Formats: sequence, C-alpha cells, structure tokens
Amino acid sequence: MQEDGHRVRLATHANFKDFVLTAGLEFFPLGGDPKVLAGCHTHIAEALKVPLHVIFTMPWTPTSEFPHPMSRVKQPVANKVSSLFCLLI
Repeated sequence: MQEDGHRVRLATHANFKDFVLTAGLEFFPLGGDPKVLAGCHTHIAEALKVPLHVIFTMPWTPTSEFPHPMSRVKQPVANKVSSLFCLLI
C-alpha cells in the first residue's frame, strides 16, 4: 500500500509497537493489555454459565491458500512457508 502512495498506520497494542515500527509502518496505540482483554471473556462466560468457544480470525496452522497476514510473500507457491516463518518470529 505504501508503494502505491497510501499512508499506512496500524492500530494495535503497545507491546507490538516495535514490531510495527520495524516494518516501516506508522503506529497508533490501542488501550488495554491484550493478555487481560483476552482473559476477560472466560470469566464472563463462567459467571453467566454459558458455553464459550474461542475462535481466531486468522489460521494458526500453515495453509497454501494464502500467505500469512504478516508476511510479504508475493508468490502463491510460498504461502505455506510464509506461515511457518511467521510462527518462528
């Protein structure tokens, strides 16, 4: 996007600031501690006695269908490898 002249700013939590800046992007801080925010829902579900199933918005296992969101892979043949590389980071 930056190569096409767009301003790119990533809004995320402070613990990802260095990662975002190292990638050459602008950083915009979001409030809250992601570890605390990720553990809130469990207590609420327990208090309300409702079932809970946590689902992530991106795959946590390598796939050849598309590259990992944090990679810069442009060749479809490397999609699966991009996931493996990003898991190591």
